[in-house]
Amino acid sequence: MERVLFICTGNSCRSPMAAGIFNRLAKQRKIRDIVAESAGVFAMEGLRASASAITVAHRHGINLSRHRTRPYTPEIGEQASLILTMTAEQWYCVTESTPREKTFLLTNFATVDNPGIDIVDPYGGSLETYEEVFAELEREILRAFDAIVEWVEAHPTG
Repeated sequence: MERVLFICTGNSCRSPMAAGIFNRLAKQRKIRDIVAESAGVFAMEGLRASASAITVAHRHGINLSRHRTRPYTPEIGEQASLILTMTAEQWYCVTESTPREKTFLLTNFATVDNPGIDIVDPYGGSLETYEEVFAELEREILRAFDAIVEWVEAHPTG
């Protein structure tokens, strides 16, 4: 099983929602050999996803109630075929211990048109803010999905 790893700061909002979106899309397209996971560059171990992330994801058919936060480690990065971060700062944090060749900012993966805009952290914001971030994540993952699958198939970890 190959892994795509989504990274954010605390692993309680953006990256679990992104992993959920990717996994839902992979299931819809009957892709069974790639799974998305998530971690955070400054995450604490074992906390639940934020209540707002759980609510918004649920509205879109994604269950985050079992999600538990985990900090990013080089070992987790090593297990992933592809790592996608929400911000340039997270990209720099991850690439201190993980090869740059497999680590990208989500918004500029597989595109020449996007300069790589950060996906804003909704933590502490309104449900409307979470909905906006969810919609942005969904747009970016839909845009890049085929390229993500191609990348992972071309760069297996095993």
